Amino acid sequence: ALIRMYAETLYLGRIKDPERIANYHKVILREAERLSGMIQNVLAFARLNHIESAGYLPKGDLSQTVLEILDEVKPNMEQHGVEIHAEIATTLPLLPHEKEGIARILWNLLDNAAKYAGTGIVNVNLYQKDNWIRLEVIDNGPGIAVAERARLMRPFERGFDTSALKGSGLGLALVTQIAEVHEAIFSLETAP
Repeated sequence: ALIRMYAETLYLGRIKDPERIANYHKVILREAERLSGMIQNVLAFARLNHIESAGYLPKGDLSQTVLEILDEVKPNMEQHGVEIHAEIATTLPLLPHEKEGIARILWNLLDNAAKYAGTGIVNVNLYQKDNWIRLEVIDNGPGIAVAERARLMRPFERGFDTSALKGSGLGLALVTQIAEVHEAIFSLETAP
């Protein structure tokens, strides 16, 4: 609705002030990015059924995948005042994974960090501990109460105090589902 309203206003020439025109363009771009993200989440949800039925993920270098994804998202995160610090182990065994799925996990978790933790540093760590490979996204946000965690991992669920923030409630549900496809476990570990 915002995209349509602002685009119509600009198209009809109702605004003459260059600064207001630039602001309208910014709103259109921001809302288009948000809409694109929502569409990507819905498509990823649908695509997961195909991956699950195929039952096959190609083996690859997860460290390289994560580094490539971080290179792609860093500029966007920096625009939101989020600085990513990464510690990525480079000696991990080859692991079955799908790059788009790993990208969706990181994008959703980093997007949540930018929304809820605000500006600051977000740590992304990838390392082996015992027989597990751990991928962590650690921010300085308010945390999530233990009682809320299971609910927030279901589709279209959002936190009770998030009405001012835009979102569809698909992010954590999608992360959970992608983790399951990768035979991994997604968890929220820090309480308020």
